[in-house]
Amino acid sequence: MPSDNEKANDIAQLARVRAMFAGQWRTAAAVGGSETPERPLDDEEESPDVAPTEVGDATLALMAPRETSLGRPMAAQPYDLYLATRRSVRTQQTMRESLERAARLLPGGPYPGSLVPWERLRAEHTGAIYAELNRRDYSPWTIKITLAAVKGVLHQAWKLALIDRETFARATTWDKVETDSRRGARGREIPQAELEKLAVYCRSLGPAHRDWPASAYGAMLEALFALMVGGGIRASEVCRVPLGGASGGKPLGYIPSEGRVRYLAKGNKERTIKLKPAERKALDAWLGVRAELEPEASTLLVRVLPDGRLGEPQTMNRRVVGYLCATVANEAGVTRFAPHDCRRTFGTRGWRQTGDGPLVQRLMGHKNLSTTAIYDMRGKEEDERARVERIDMWPEEKS
Repeated sequence: MPSDNEKANDIAQLARVRAMFAGQWRTAAAVGGSETPERPLDDEEESPDVAPTEVGDATLALMAPRETSLGRPMAAQPYDLYLATRRSVRTQQTMRESLERAARLLPGGPYPGSLVPWERLRAEHTGAIYAELNRRDYSPWTIKITLAAVKGVLHQAWKLALIDRETFARATTWDKVETDSRRGARGREIPQAELEKLAVYCRSLGPAHRDWPASAYGAMLEALFALMVGGGIRASEVCRVPLGGASGGKPLGYIPSEGRVRYLAKGNKERTIKLKPAERKALDAWLGVRAELEPEASTLLVRVLPDGRLGEPQTMNRRVVGYLCATVANEAGVTRFAPHDCRRTFGTRGWRQTGDGPLVQRLMGHKNLSTTAIYDMRGKEEDERARVERIDMWPEEKS
């Protein structure tokens, strides 16, 4: 339950928003109906400094939020429900940023995304968002994810019976955004030479070269990169791999006797990966170090500081993993890389060494092959070399 101070802050924020938009907006008719030209009587005296931008013959109507039986502004419900149904905190953050971007681009904006009456958006409003995204030269990927967020909120509005199916279809129909999966992808593949430097650096800090407890730091680093690079596990998932447990009657975590890691991945899907000998060796060494540390955390990996002490909190998260990647890259003398570049490296190696898209798709746990194609970081030179060296089409003249 929110505290009295939080309630007071919410009320004050709504009051400021109502004051900001007072006298500026037309009143919307019932959902699915047409807008009326009626305006408040005091709109001439109380109009704000920035006039609303007309789109065709209609302007987005922002009324004072309507209270529901749940005690929440109805205008915020589709927004809140859409974000609440995203599968991970990371996805929620990304889509919230996308909705805030869309709200800033609405006619007459910028507006706070959580207070926009998304159920009142019509084709002219979403079309204006699409046009502004293109006019401001956003990347195709940013445009696609922003429009996907808008469509998701309007879908929630339809599920809540705030708009009808035809209104939803009209408001979410845009020209196709063309993207080149590899050209638009961010990040990079970590070359083999850099991976070897990383491995040497991690091992130089491990039990073979340092005394206890400082050696725990190197063991933790090698286990982390073995899972992210060798297993292709996402940073958010590697932080949650349990030390033990069960799902569907099967054990979770690292199973030394099988050389497998079983964990719950994105979308709460159970995934199992088979480790290669070097990766198993890193995990086996880490298990011994972890037992000596005696952490209270129940995850396979725990946060270890460079001096060998357990961090506080003991569990890891994406931010900690990102910091470790930046720190290790700097100290190992390699180009800086992001945590997800480890997964990009796994995917690119899969494409290069197997050439089997559906296989790489299964190994990465993707629903669509088009998603797997984003992880193909090979360049045009490698494409041309493959065409010349590996693809025979026109027959040579026989002597």
